[in-house]
Amino acid sequence: MKTLPANMRRAAAKGFINATDCADYLTKKGMPFRDAYKLTGCMVSDCIAKDKTLEELTLDEFKGYSGLFEGDIYEAIDLVKCCEGRTSYGGPSEASVKNQIELAVDCTAGCVGGKERMSVKVFIDGSSGTTGLRIADRLAHARRSSCFPSRQRAQGRERARKGDQLC
Repeated sequence: MKTLPANMRRAAAKGFINATDCADYLTKKGMPFRDAYKLTGCMVSDCIAKDKTLEELTLDEFKGYSGLFEGDIYEAIDLVKCCEGRTSYGGPSEASVKNQIELAVDCTAGCVGGKERMSVKVFIDGSSGTTGLRIADRLAHARRSSCFPSRQRAQGRERARKGDQLC
């Protein structure tokens, strides 16, 4: 598998996956929940209109939206930190992605004449803001095929259940 980190980062930033973290930042600073999420939605809308990301806003631009913003906003909306904080099943943290890949490999073992073969596309859908990947779920239709013996399906489901608690 060949990864394209620059493309992945660009897609993640354009998907505004850190918008939730921006709103959470404001709530931690004392802004009511509804106001924080509404303001963040306006910020994202403005960024889209200007072809910018939240990370590209200057501190003065942040302060134009709310005086609660301080220099630590950039740490709060850091894409790597945002991804690593999401450790649930199917989330974008490194541990979660590795678990999903391992589950996918286990589910495909023994396929195609006993040879282990697999091709999986790992992605971040920046257009919809989807950050997780659920490779095992995406292979669900393949599990129903004859290439997956029932014993392997049962093992895959059991491993998926164990993977739900990643943090």
